[in-house]
Amino acid sequence: MFFSLRELIQWLGLTLFEIWIDLIAILIFTVLMAIKLEEQDTSLTWWIVFAPLFTADAMNAYFCTIVLIRMYLESIYKGIAFYKPLEIRLN
Repeated sequence: MFFSLRELIQWLGLTLFEIWIDLIAILIFTVLMAIKLEEQDTSLTWWIVFAPLFTADAMNAYFCTIVLIRMYLESIYKGIAFYKPLEIRLN
């Protein structure tokens, strides 16, 4: 049984873009791992083999950081009216 895209997004907590980044990174990693293990190319280091996974992780962290900053800035602008009455003034 295959999962629907909606179920995957809900269960994994990832967006479609993040899933595509991860799938492409895993595909490239798998190809590089097979080449490394078959010793077709001896100049291939483990850092190069795992580089697609590191890059995908960095890209996901970067995009999550962008979303976090945007949400924070929106809450500052929209939240001013809500937090204004809650300010405690020390005299």
